[in-house]
Amino acid sequence: MQSIKEVSRFILVGVFNTVAGYFIIFSSMYFLRLTAEWANVIGYVVTVGGSYLLHRRYTFRSQNPKRREFVVFILIFLFAYAINLVSLSVLVHETDTNPYVAQVLAGAVYVSVSYSLNKLMVFRPRGNG
Repeated sequence: MQSIKEVSRFILVGVFNTVAGYFIIFSSMYFLRLTAEWANVIGYVVTVGGSYLLHRRYTFRSQNPKRREFVVFILIFLFAYAINLVSLSVLVHETDTNPYVAQVLAGAVYVSVSYSLNKLMVFRPRGNG
């Protein structure tokens, strides 16, 4: 049962981060005329800190030491983001997918990788010994 609640909290935090991120990404593409890739970089960089704090406190309710946890979170973010950016670039440039649709599809890849690795490596409960 805890797992269902946790996944629900992850989705709620994800929806909040996604709305904020896509607002930044789509605004950067439309108003600033940035490429899909540069807009994506800006959107993710701006929202990563808030994502960590919300997942730490709300989603996973972590009591782990913050410094190590944050470093591993950032490393996982960079890994998941690299997969996201490659996916985005392939979708936009190799398959001619609409850049706005490609952002959403690449975002789904990011969420899958990010949740799995954060659950396994960052926010797992630590033993006492």
